[in-house]
Amino acid sequence: TMPINKGIAGTVAVTGVPLNISDAYNDARFNKNVDIKSGYSTKTLLSTPVKCDGKVMAVAQLVNKHGPDGTIVNFDENDEQVLETFTTFAGIALRISEQYKTLSKERQRAAMMLEALAGVADTDIREGSKTICCNIMYQAKTLLTAD
Repeated sequence: TMPINKGIAGTVAVTGVPLNISDAYNDARFNKNVDIKSGYSTKTLLSTPVKCDGKVMAVAQLVNKHGPDGTIVNFDENDEQVLETFTTFAGIALRISEQYKTLSKERQRAAMMLEALAGVADTDIREGSKTICCNIMYQAKTLLTAD
């Protein structure tokens, strides 16, 4: 694992600004250790933040663009725009995913509250207020997963 502020992706994550690197090994921010460990040879990099509500949530990175003849060429402005479009959609997908998780939790909580209320409603009023209060507290503990 690499610290958030290291490497090209780390720089993009911290600054929120895309980077188009035409010669990775001549950029001081480039972490050569990944290439050394993997045996890969990075030449060009295009790195763009994935944002959700203005906050950087991830970084998308493309490596070594191939030209029509198969040689490695630099990423151009069109490539930057295309990747930015994709990362915009990725950010939207992350936001929707987070909202879905939140809604699912709230839905589950509402269902548990209804179940708790049904349990209280089923308590015989003739059993007394102590029994009703105990039932309410039992339902609250269950809902909140507490002791």
